Amino acid sequence: MDLSTALNVISTLELQLKELETMSKDYESEMEQVIDKLRRDYIEKCNQWESQKTHVTELEIRVDELESENAFLSNKINFLQDENDRHLERNVLLKHELYDAKERLENIDHIDRKKKVKRSTESLQVSTSGSALLVIPRSHLTSNSDAKLNTSQVISTTSPGRQP
Repeated sequence: MDLSTALNVISTLELQLKELETMSKDYESEMEQVIDKLRRDYIEKCNQWESQKTHVTELEIRVDELESENAFLSNKINFLQDENDRHLERNVLLKHELYDAKERLENIDHIDRKKKVKRSTESLQVSTSGSALLVIPRSHLTSNSDAKLNTSQVISTTSPGRQP
């Protein structure tokens, strides 16, 4: 090969070397951009993961709190249902007691009314001894209600009548 051909080959090789260097720099720059983007994406994903991890922890704590509150409220519901059952039972017993008391009162009232009617229709035995008036019911049941009058006034008299 002669000198001019060799210089041409060298010149072509130098051009190719410059193109390769330019391509290499472009490729290196492109790779640095890709690496930077991947690094940023990785950091963002790590931050998201930490955030999700924190959120999961908060949710687990909230679940525990809700389970605890649910257990407390379930116990309270059971207690209040038991208390309500006791009150309902007591209410039924009191209603029965009230009904029985009303029935007894009505029976007593009925008996009292019968006694009053009997007393008002009972005949009395009236007698006098000196200046006292003795009123005695003819019934043996009401012997405690004897009444004595110490003073008396004659309202009417009966005498053997005059016959026309």
